[in-house]
Amino acid sequence: MPEPDRPSPQFMKEIEGLELTSRPLIICDADEVLLHFIRHMHALGQEQGIALREPIYRLHNNLVETKTGRLLSKTECDRFISQFFETVVHRQDAVDHAALQLAALREHVDIIILTNLPGTANREARIKLLAELGMDYPLITNSGPKGGAVAELGKGRGSNPVVFIDDSPQNLISARTTAPRVQLVHFVADPVFFEGAPQIDGVAFRSCCWIETGAYLKEVFGLA
Repeated sequence: MPEPDRPSPQFMKEIEGLELTSRPLIICDADEVLLHFIRHMHALGQEQGIALREPIYRLHNNLVETKTGRLLSKTECDRFISQFFETVVHRQDAVDHAALQLAALREHVDIIILTNLPGTANREARIKLLAELGMDYPLITNSGPKGGAVAELGKGRGSNPVVFIDDSPQNLISARTTAPRVQLVHFVADPVFFEGAPQIDGVAFRSCCWIETGAYLKEVFGLA
């Protein structure tokens, strides 16, 4: 049986300033859930002559030079990912209907954004952008698999529902292992990546549409 994932040190530092309650809870990822990621990555890649070889959830061993088809090395991939966050994180587009659907729930449930970022340099830019887009919820930075962080955030909720929404199969599997009582929602805004995403055991709902997801969440929280 897999070992539960532990929360990252950065997460544990940031959670100290977060007031946790016993209310129902939505733990929501940012990239490709609240903010478009893939479309911006494609645009930056076109500028740099870089593309994804396959529309799958992997950057290392999947980014190629457009002209030659050469796979980028790990160092080159890391450089491209860092460049993305340095140049795009302050101007990502919101996923349609995400802000409105969460706003309809915020009076009834706690909402916490759990996002993975390379370090913390882009944290304030992400908080500012989300607030400008109508999603000014507490934001916690994580690194690595999110299961440990999800388990920490879900503590003390009693029998109230806790829902974790993420685009990454790795993070959903981590949460399934580490926080088994949490309900999992697999959300991928990009329709091509959504269609190609694997089916994950334990996921309660899959979607690329926030209107559908909002309706599902209202049912979970008894608000339908």
